[in-house]
Amino acid sequence: MLTMLNKSELIDRIREVMEQHELNASSFAETIGVQRSSISHILSGRNKPSLEFLAKIEAAFEEVSFEWLLKGKPNKAAISNPSPTLAASISFMTLGSDFFAYALKGFPMLARPIIAPS
Repeated sequence: MLTMLNKSELIDRIREVMEQHELNASSFAETIGVQRSSISHILSGRNKPSLEFLAKIEAAFEEVSFEWLLKGKPNKAAISNPSPTLAASISFMTLGSDFFAYALKGFPMLARPIIAPS
């Protein structure tokens, strides 16, 4: 079953990462390698975070997974069974795996498991 992404919950999880690491918007932006204004626009709800933005968060914070950012599922550290890779999950979307394989070429980190076994 396909569920809609709750933007406010996603923003709350981004704020949670910032709070857990005691980072203000400027230091969070520096940590993940984006402009400070990008953080402000996302936190205010003006802009939606892109896949690239979420990938930067996932790459910068070992305990953060895409699954948790997007759905609120437990973080990597809380799960003992690995989930499917993001690339495999995306292949079930209507555009097909060929399109997404091409689109993900620039994001090799997305081909690894979302949640690592403990």
